[in-house]
Amino acid sequence: RPRRISLDVVCARYRSRTRRRRRHRASSARTGAIVWGIRLPRVLLAPSRTGLALVGAVLQAVLRNPLADPYIIGVTSGASLGAVSVMLIGLAPVAAVSVPTGAFAARSLPSPPCWPSAVPVPSG
Repeated sequence: RPRRISLDVVCARYRSRTRRRRRHRASSARTGAIVWGIRLPRVLLAPSRTGLALVGAVLQAVLRNPLADPYIIGVTSGASLGAVSVMLIGLAPVAAVSVPTGAFAARSLPSPPCWPSAVPVPSG
């Protein structure tokens, strides 16, 4: 004997299936946004992050100070000073070249005085 199913049951099953499909589409879109918007940029920036870590390790090895970083030894302050002074001088129209050059040139000013005090002198 065939089973009788009411129209309400059929409609409820159809609605639940379409909801599942919508949820799946939404989760698929969410997954795509996570992959393309969060994961991929991190993967693409990995080489630059590796380079920064390597430079930091070299800085600590040269200064023989495991706590050395650009903020403590003054490189960051010097670079800021150079960049701002180039902007104040009025070289803003060629800022793509002049600001990084000024920052690079001025960042070396506070660094050398810090090096003799950071490198221990062997006694003997």
